[in-house]
Amino acid sequence: MDFDGVICASSGESSYTSLLAACDFWPQQVSIPADSSEFQIIKEGVHRLRPIVETGYENMLLVRYLHEELQKTGKVDVDGLMKTWTPDLRDALLKSYGSDKVTMIRAFGDSRDALIAKDLAFWVDLNEIYPCAGASLAGQHVEYTIVTTKQARFVRAILTRNRITPPPDGKLFDLENPFGPKTKVLQAMLRGLPATSTSLSASDLAHIPLLLPDQRPFIHFVEDRVETLLAILESGAELRDNTKLYLVEHGYNTEAQREVARKHKDITLLSPAGFEELVSSFSHSADTIRLVEHN
Repeated sequence: MDFDGVICASSGESSYTSLLAACDFWPQQVSIPADSSEFQIIKEGVHRLRPIVETGYENMLLVRYLHEELQKTGKVDVDGLMKTWTPDLRDALLKSYGSDKVTMIRAFGDSRDALIAKDLAFWVDLNEIYPCAGASLAGQHVEYTIVTTKQARFVRAILTRNRITPPPDGKLFDLENPFGPKTKVLQAMLRGLPATSTSLSASDLAHIPLLLPDQRPFIHFVEDRVETLLAILESGAELRDNTKLYLVEHGYNTEAQREVARKHKDITLLSPAGFEELVSSFSHSADTIRLVEHN
């Protein structure tokens, strides 16, 4: 399963932490008192923009962008940015702000670490577990894999505090997993390669054969971004033939994206009740079935 948007409603935490991180990272350009109306306006804007974010550090870019817009015009155009945001715009902002992805990922993680060290309970409370995920995973025995763009230590902390047993290290593919994007992670799983395969990379996958049919997992991939599911379908027969794809209604997606899923013959749209039913069916199965996530 994907984590953010499938198990965890993380936008409250990511919008709050991104404001703290942006103020620390750009102290001259972004200075926003936590008790100010500007802080609340930008926090709400970043919260609403969560469907366009792929990786947590991008929230810091949104904070600075919205801050500059608010300074210039007295308002923020969240709806407009929702329509115009693209990877190219993200990369252009990175360049114009004189930074890079790796540096900002570390800065975002450092701000999370500082907040966790200061008040773990407060930080965890900012990360809500979706009711359907809590009902189907808390206190239950489910064999599952998480594939996420969050760092693994944060995933474990949130799950543990909510009485959900995290998957073992080999089944927690995080932001720094050796294979990269989710399509590559799924391909690695079909080859029996765990997240702890530090000596391998995505480029090695083409030289490693699939597991034999009787050993190969059939992957139920549960995601909240329809773009990720479409990329899997477009990657070739290997994944199309060995996966079943689901988009959760409760995740970070828009009605237009959910409509794409409704109309696609190879994507199943899951209501919260449908998600619970899916996970429950796996928890009672004797077979080894993995539920996988993206962000």
